[in-house]
This record gives sequence, structure tokens and C-alpha cells, in this order.
Amino acid sequence: MKKISFVSNVLIGRLSSRNVMRFRFTLIELLSVIGIIAMLAAMLLPALKKTQEKARQIQCSNNLKQVSLAISMYVGDYDGYIPWCEMTGDWHNWWPYPINSYLTSKTIGFAKGGSPSLVCPSGPDELDAYFKMNYAYNIQYGWVSAGTVVCLPRKFSSFRNPGDSTIIVDGANKTSKIVDKYDCIQSGGPGPDYRHRGGLSVLWVDAHVDWRRYGELNTQQWRGH
Repeated sequence: MKKISFVSNVLIGRLSSRNVMRFRFTLIELLSVIGIIAMLAAMLLPALKKTQEKARQIQCSNNLKQVSLAISMYVGDYDGYIPWCEMTGDWHNWWPYPINSYLTSKTIGFAKGGSPSLVCPSGPDELDAYFKMNYAYNIQYGWVSAGTVVCLPRKFSSFRNPGDSTIIVDGANKTSKIVDKYDCIQSGGPGPDYRHRGGLSVLWVDAHVDWRRYGELNTQQWRGH
């Protein structure tokens, strides 16, 4: 019995050793597997980043749709006028302040954020210093500087083509307004931010939202008509 047991143990040991040898990886094989995994990761990473940015763009569009509802309520409460862009010297009359009151019960304040709907997730480094938001309002629609009315406020009914007139876009240079070559005083300055795959989200006066590539918007669309 002892001989049989000894022989069995030897045979089992040999089989186990063969199995270990059969499944043992060489260094070259291991490096090959690591290389294949790295190559697959490099191929999939750009697609993953593109998907993540698309999700942020969708969130940005949803934000602007919420803002459009707030503007519609403002128009109903203020005799058909859309919000002022900016009134220098009184930040309570800048467009984010009244709009925020329709979006959330949280009061927006100087250097404090308000509604999450006023923040595009793709522009965390472009937050405006006053309201901690990164959307820019068209300065054509009401601007008072040092007591002088530079751009008159607009009524919704004054637009012949509200679906072809911009009102809010993704903002650049940490500003809450669009002041570029198309503004009412031709001054140049901070403007839109094309942060979504070479384009930007646009809220139009008629409340629809879409995406436009750099260079697609013309002078009439910026000025409102």
C-alpha cells in the first residue's frame, strides 16, 4: 500500500509540475499582453473623451433651455421687455441677477454663484468674477454705462426674426456679456467661447437652442434682427 501511495504521489507531482510549466508566461509574452492592453486603451481614450464632451454639451444645452424659460417669465412680468444685459454701477440690474431669481430660490450675489443652470460644465475656467457663471449675454439688448444708455433695451415684439437673433452663448474671458466686433459700439473685447468641439451652444431669442461652429454666425444674428 505504501508503494502504491508513493507512486501516486510521484505521478501527481509530475502532472502538477507539467501543468505549471504549461501555463507559465515568459517575459516576452507578458510584455506583449501589456502592449496590446496599452494599444487598446490608446484607441479607446479619444472616443471616451469625445463621449464625455458630448455629455457636457448636452448638459449645456439643457441649461440654456432652463434659462430660456426664465427669460420667457421675465418678458411676461416686464411688459414684453427682455432682460437688460448690463447696467454699470448696479449689478442688481445685470442680466444674471433677475434671471437667477426665476431659476432658483438661492439669491445670486457679488462673487457668489447662483443657479447651476448658469454654469456650462465645459468651461470651469471661464467663470465670471461677479456671478460665478460662464454664459455671455448679447450686449445689444440693453447697456447703460456711467449713466449713459449705450444700447437700448429691447422688447420681444421688436424682433422680426427672433429665431435668427442670438441672446446668450458660451462666454469667454470670464465675462457675462458679449462685446466683440458685432457689439453696438464696435469696441472689441471679450466674446463667445467655442468650447464644444470647435463650436458653441447658442440660445436664440425665440427660446430654441442649437450648436454652431466657429464662423457660422453672421453680423445680423449677433446684432439681433
